[in-house]
Amino acid sequence: MVKISRCLLCMLFCCIVAVSCDFDQLYTREEIENIIAEKGSAHLTFYIDWSETERPTGMTLYLFPKTGKPDLDTVPYVYHTNAVDEFSTTVPDQDYSVVCFNQSEEEFSNLKFSFSSFEDSQVIIKEESEEEKGDTKLYGSNMKTTTRGFNASGTLRPSMLSCASNGSVKSSETRGFNASGTLRPKNFVLGVNVKVNVFGLKSARAVTGTITNMSAGFKMGLLTTLPTTCDMRLADWSLQANENDSLPGTIETTFGTFGLPNTRYDNLSLSRGDTAQSDTAQQSIALNLTFYLVNGDTVQFSRDLTEEFTEQFHEAQKKEEETGDPVANIDVEVGTSTEKVDPNAEYPDNVTEQGGLILPHVVNGLQVGVSDWGETNNIEIRF
Repeated sequence: MVKISRCLLCMLFCCIVAVSCDFDQLYTREEIENIIAEKGSAHLTFYIDWSETERPTGMTLYLFPKTGKPDLDTVPYVYHTNAVDEFSTTVPDQDYSVVCFNQSEEEFSNLKFSFSSFEDSQVIIKEESEEEKGDTKLYGSNMKTTTRGFNASGTLRPSMLSCASNGSVKSSETRGFNASGTLRPKNFVLGVNVKVNVFGLKSARAVTGTITNMSAGFKMGLLTTLPTTCDMRLADWSLQANENDSLPGTIETTFGTFGLPNTRYDNLSLSRGDTAQSDTAQQSIALNLTFYLVNGDTVQFSRDLTEEFTEQFHEAQKKEEETGDPVANIDVEVGTSTEKVDPNAEYPDNVTEQGGLILPHVVNGLQVGVSDWGETNNIEIRF
């Protein structure tokens, strides 16, 4: 809970770091003492409940003054601390908005944080560097794309960022506090397990890919994903070929995402399909894959997964509402594991009726089509 007691405790302010949004403007101790002398002091104690996410080794807390003076309200008090379960501080006596999250800004190398105000407190994925964009061998940057968003740098690890916010520490109607007044951070990087059924996977030696039009960031104060989109690079694929050529093998990976663009969260949970801008909601989500074959050729596929992703996000919200437990991962599958291919059939764009992908069959360095696979005959040769 939050405790407030009036007293002049100026000497305690040696532990307070008050900085601007870009960390280059400091309050002096004299300025802090002058504010306290004018307003009096408030002792705040925050209790943090990490039961719904991984307990970190450190945390960051931003206090935004609510003075009614815009020039003062944009200068937060910032605390980096290892006291992750209970934290106390003394500040000028007034109302505050608060944002807290696990670890510190420096520990997320591919994320950029901005704290110009409580409403605009946000984290965004850094844009891919020119060196990364030019590495076609590793990342397949010549893939077909359906997005106007930028390419994300690196990948998000599922459950890597947990956050709680509160628009007013003196208000009983707060976001991020439960009835007893405890901050309860929750995970805002959802894990997505991607499984693709692929025929002829024995012909492939590697695969790379991207998923388009994921939200590029998250507003930590308002608990809303950003409308800005980015392409998430999919790495660390596992390939499992099937010895039976008529059945598919599988490629699988997991990536982290802030979710769909412009999505609001209700009580720190994903809101059911609530998007603020119709043009953002209509942007398609595409899975782009590049397969590197054993004969040196490459094969590319692009598959629209808008419907599958939207359905899975809504199912996750429904499960949270029914069980009260946060959903850490969702599953998206392309094709089915039980479908078989007909060697004599033609498949437009090398995609089966149920969405499975078909790779060219490579025999001794030469490609043959599905119809050329034929039956397996055992021939006895006598010498």
